[in-house]
Amino acid sequence: MEIGTDVFDAYAQIRTTGKPYTFLDICVDNEALYRPGWFDEYSGHGVKIITKEEECITYMAAYGRMHKIKLDNAYGKLFDFHRFEQTINIIDWGCGQATASCCLLDYFRERKIPLKINSIKLIEPSTLSLTSGVKNLENLGIRSYNTVIVALNQKIDVPLCFKYPLGRKHSTIHLFSNILDLETLNLDGLYQNVAQNCHGENYFICVSPTNWGSRKIDQFATMFQNRHQIAKETSILRGSIFKIRGTHIEGELTSNMAVKNNLQIFKINL
Repeated sequence: MEIGTDVFDAYAQIRTTGKPYTFLDICVDNEALYRPGWFDEYSGHGVKIITKEEECITYMAAYGRMHKIKLDNAYGKLFDFHRFEQTINIIDWGCGQATASCCLLDYFRERKIPLKINSIKLIEPSTLSLTSGVKNLENLGIRSYNTVIVALNQKIDVPLCFKYPLGRKHSTIHLFSNILDLETLNLDGLYQNVAQNCHGENYFICVSPTNWGSRKIDQFATMFQNRHQIAKETSILRGSIFKIRGTHIEGELTSNMAVKNNLQIFKINL
């Protein structure tokens, strides 16, 4: 199939089964669209701001399943043990293609967690990734939840002023998936955005690989001095990964692969 401007609709149409569309379906569809050699040409090792459709596909094929493995582990440590009111807000910081939000929506559905999502804020500097993220949530059926989706095409560490700051009526879940460890991220600017726009009960779910930037998750957490720590771990998780490096240049789904995981979950009232 030729890659064109309708690529995001194209991969949603690949699967014609009657079952609900899931984040893993999104991964599978991107893996089907991936072409040999794209990783070296387009991946940017997962840290560049995406400007091409091939980069969107390559990122999701290379890293989508890794995100899900780490996020499912993190969500279990919060939602399996902590009870919330019936309505929450979500902010997906540096959301890329809304990976963390999609995985959370799947997690709620799979475990029949009866939470109403009042709103999802997607904050992302890549216009193309943000467009893909909104489409991914729509493909997962977010509209049936009567959830308000707000897409902000911005960096997360420059001054942000939410049109409607999140108040104290509902808890807010903050999602940080493979973003806090970026070398160029200004944690002070990010902290100010949180403090100025998010009031009431806030929960932070932060995951990253265990690399040289992992310390930035700890630095970010310590900025919230009165936080209640819920979970903190450095571990090796395992799962199926679409390998597209080295001898797997065409892409191959490989089971029982190690996924390095750095996690912090904490709560604070602002």
